Amino acid sequence: MLIILLCMIGVLMLVGTKVRPVGFFDDYISADKSQYIKGVFILMVFLSHSLTYIDRADLPAIDSYYLQFRFYMGQMIVAPFLFMSGYGVASSIRAKGKQYIQTMPHRRILMVLFQFNVALIFYWFVGTQLKGNVYDWKWILASIVGWNGFGNSTWYIFCILFLYLATWVSGYLFGDRLSSIVAGVTLFSVIFALVLHRVGREAYTYNTCLTYAAGMWYLIYQDKLEQWLWKSNLRYLAALLVTAGGYVLLHPYQENEWIHQLNSILFALALTLLTMKIQLGSKILHYCGRHLFSLYILQRLFMIVFDMTWVIEYLWMYMALSFITTFAISAIFDAVVPKLYRTLEQAGLAVWHSFVKERAN
Repeated sequence: MLIILLCMIGVLMLVGTKVRPVGFFDDYISADKSQYIKGVFILMVFLSHSLTYIDRADLPAIDSYYLQFRFYMGQMIVAPFLFMSGYGVASSIRAKGKQYIQTMPHRRILMVLFQFNVALIFYWFVGTQLKGNVYDWKWILASIVGWNGFGNSTWYIFCILFLYLATWVSGYLFGDRLSSIVAGVTLFSVIFALVLHRVGREAYTYNTCLTYAAGMWYLIYQDKLEQWLWKSNLRYLAALLVTAGGYVLLHPYQENEWIHQLNSILFALALTLLTMKIQLGSKILHYCGRHLFSLYILQRLFMIVFDMTWVIEYLWMYMALSFITTFAISAIFDAVVPKLYRTLEQAGLAVWHSFVKERAN
């Protein structure tokens, strides 16, 4: 069944797809075009997370092909999110400079925290009221930043919050000198990985974090890379061979966390190179990309709920209901929560500016 769903994602990748044998798409990594890629991988994440609740013994034999695919991909399905996020943040810093850096605490960090914790309330309710779990105050406080959780996905939120914070701190230290900021983020990312390894966190919680910095470095050297690559298809094919081939060759050694970091970067770069020639066009994928955060953070909610009912006995029904309810609550979430945050943000900024003005007087 899961292999069929994976094939359906593959079909969506063919819908409206454009290929440019001669020349390149110059908007291949724009905010709009990136939504299609994000859409592909958030659907893959959905399939991957479903295996947390499905008894693999109940899967048909054909799903062994999906399991092999999932094992091979591993954490690479989140590498594009980190790469594109780093690229997008660096692009905003280049365009807006210090103004953007100054707004990062409330436009990026607090916004993610707020939306994450709104979703966390639902998971807390399901965990305590429906499953009877008990959480002490230390666990609850750690869950607020994604260190722990109530059955929800946590590590990515903790990681991206740290990376946003590292970007802001680097911007505070280096002003609008983008190369220095990215160097700072890279250093902070290495420290992040070392510390999490030291305290015994699972490798998957940090072994792709450098992909964010790689996206920022890509923005810095993008013009030079494009000028070199786009002079001939031969150069382009050589670059694609190096990145994709390097990924395949290093894959057997990914248990080493630093090789995994390198391979996640190679994977993201190879994917980026492919988008120069291949442009997806499915409206469904674009929708999924635009609603990435809510789909990511809410998808386990109804998987947990339906796992407690007879629905889990029927895999097609379980997957269908989990999918439908996730998309429904995601749409409601994105229609309400960001607006609520903006209202609170404006009120908070007004109070802050008033406080600063009074102190100045």
